[in-house]
Amino acid sequence: MIFCQIGNELINIIKKYADGRIIVDCGCGDGLLGSLIREVISIDLFPRDTALINDIMYFDVREFPFKENMMPVFIRPCHSQLFVDATLRKIKEDKLVKDCLYISMPHNLEIDIDIEKFQTKQVEDWIGGDGEKIYLITFGGDI
Repeated sequence: MIFCQIGNELINIIKKYADGRIIVDCGCGDGLLGSLIREVISIDLFPRDTALINDIMYFDVREFPFKENMMPVFIRPCHSQLFVDATLRKIKEDKLVKDCLYISMPHNLEIDIDIEKFQTKQVEDWIGGDGEKIYLITFGGDI
């Protein structure tokens, strides 16, 4: 099931913020982003019969060894601070990744992320079909 339609405008925004870094689609679901951008690492916890690509890595993204040349992206993730917030905490603790993108409806932001612990700012004017917006989460310094 596709939760967020990903078109060229969103792809270009993601690539702009990745700025040459490897995009890591955290909680990729069916792997839609990876089917549209070749240079994406797609990670999800559960295999699906509806997967769009064959190279999805199935394991807990909270255990993924992020590196400084990577840009984590969360697109309409399952709403649970156990997943998104815990992954962000690990990334921040590792001090290798400078920022990531979170793309979802505004009312999900506080469900998924302890926004008092992370610098979070809405960026771009893009609005998805269900009202999704793009948030940049930084792990130190000014936004």
